[in-house]
Amino acid sequence: MLDQSQVKSGLSNWKEAVILVDSFLGWEKDFYPGILAGVLTLKFLIIWYWDPTLLTFLAVTGIWLSILDYLGPKVLAQVFKPENWTHEKETKYEAVCENIVSGLTKCTAAFKMCHEAKEKKPVVHFAATVTSLLVLSWIGNRINNFFLL
Repeated sequence: MLDQSQVKSGLSNWKEAVILVDSFLGWEKDFYPGILAGVLTLKFLIIWYWDPTLLTFLAVTGIWLSILDYLGPKVLAQVFKPENWTHEKETKYEAVCENIVSGLTKCTAAFKMCHEAKEKKPVVHFAATVTSLLVLSWIGNRINNFFLL
């Protein structure tokens, strides 16, 4: 099972970015929702204009994530100096890591519950799964697939 120390060590190169993203998603400043809406709108406009296939989209997304994974810690180390790391930031970082662990624990519990339901009532599980996938495929047929992302 994943614990907070593993998450903290795994994200140690991204500490400043994690705190900034948490602040941004928590809407700690009044203008953050506007920026978020603008960025998401721009993302969807670029995807709409580009109109890639799903495979191309996944490949380009993978390339961008690889570049970010390689360059991100190097750039963050230059922009945010380690001597500026405070106790307040560390407390916030620990809270974010705790929230990540909590979310992952809930996801694991949901998968276990689904697996147990499959073992206890396989017919009900099968019917629910097929119905959910049929509804999902119908939605995917009605709406352009990239706008579901």
